[in-house]
Amino acid sequence: MALPVPEAADAVALTVTKTWGSGAWQINLSWSGGTAPYTTSYSTDPSFQRGDRTLATGSSGYALSVTANASATLECFAVTDANGVSPAVQGMGSDPYPDIPAPTIQQDGLWWGDSLTLNGNYLDLTPQENFVGLAARQVQASSVMDGGSGYATSATFPVPDDGRGAYAYLSTHGSSPASGAPFIHLYPRGISAYTNIRCVIYAPPTGHVWVAADGKVDEIDVFQHDPAIVRSITSYTKPYLSRCTSDGRIFVVDGVTGPSEIDQINVSSGAVTLYAST
Repeated sequence: MALPVPEAADAVALTVTKTWGSGAWQINLSWSGGTAPYTTSYSTDPSFQRGDRTLATGSSGYALSVTANASATLECFAVTDANGVSPAVQGMGSDPYPDIPAPTIQQDGLWWGDSLTLNGNYLDLTPQENFVGLAARQVQASSVMDGGSGYATSATFPVPDDGRGAYAYLSTHGSSPASGAPFIHLYPRGISAYTNIRCVIYAPPTGHVWVAADGKVDEIDVFQHDPAIVRSITSYTKPYLSRCTSDGRIFVVDGVTGPSEIDQINVSSGAVTLYAST
């Protein structure tokens, strides 16, 4: 198959042919006319306005071969010389953006401000062309790893400051895996593990989270890059918490032998006082 382009007075004449040999399709390009130097590019966009990539440079009459996949789809080729760009030529070649497979996680257990890296195939070499969906958030990649075959093999994304654990749906140029999205677990950095968590409640007056677990009740400023324990109350064995009241109090009972007293915690000051005896 050959698709010649009519040559204008000072334009480049480009010819694209497709042949089969040695178990693979081969795309052959040759051109003449125009003025050196020449740069050969290709794209899957018929308007030749996005996804274009430089293949090679050469002199007049230079022939270039590109190995293609057997499941070839439409590509556009063009040659740029000193005077302009030749009319784009459509030929059958390998699609530079085939469907991407389900990615794998390079590192899990992240938090806000960390970098999430997903490994896969056929990712775009331009970082901003790769996206990951984390729940309701769509995040662009900040960097990629060049796999050396015209595609990136991994993409790194910043974990957004309001992100939460979710399935990571990777996409590039509108292509997404049909299934197999990995789950990303987000854990606050610098917070030790708890034993037998009984309650996790939110205190609107301070914006902090309170955790009740074996041996302690902790107040945590969790909504930042480096979460921190604001205070830890260790006078309880098996504490249970109520929801925070509108005036900023949390009620606590200790379930070690059955509640005999009810304490209250002022979420702003952290003061613990007796509220009632049972």
